[in-house]
Amino acid sequence: MRTTTMCLAAAVLLTFMAIGAPADDAKSDGQRLQESKAKWSKVQEDCGGNYRYFISHSNFVGAGNETEVVVRGGKVAGRRYREFGPIPAAPPPPGEEPPKIEYKWVEQGDKVGSHKEGAPAETLDELYARAEKVAAAELEPTQKRYVRFDQQGLLMSCYYVDTRIADDAPTTGVIVSSIKIEKPAP
Repeated sequence: MRTTTMCLAAAVLLTFMAIGAPADDAKSDGQRLQESKAKWSKVQEDCGGNYRYFISHSNFVGAGNETEVVVRGGKVAGRRYREFGPIPAAPPPPGEEPPKIEYKWVEQGDKVGSHKEGAPAETLDELYARAEKVAAAELEPTQKRYVRFDQQGLLMSCYYVDTRIADDAPTTGVIVSSIKIEKPAP
């Protein structure tokens, strides 16, 4: 019994130490970002600069938008944007298909960047450059930085937020929903 109590107390203490540990500071965020950037350079070389990524924004009820940015040969070749309403309360009835995704607009070629809505037409290299500035920024006591990578170690988010705002707090930085690496053009 006494050993169990001591083990439990040690586990609780370790848990509080882990929870109370300070978040990564700007230097370690910057180092992690540089490691991710090196991984991205390798992936970019392997895919010939062909990929697409998605940036989504939504509010606390699920309404929002999504921008898809298509990159070919290391240059933005297309962008498309859609808006969506709140998350439905229930799935569609059996036998009924979910609503088809409809895009509000699609840009290609010299039209890329012509719409003001949605995420900017940027390559992942440009997103990494923005993320580096965010990782190096001195934060106010009321701000918290978040840095996240996908399973390959590629940048998913590097942003900060004002912790005094509970719902739909504005973010400063980069938040990528997903990245799809594509095969190089023949």
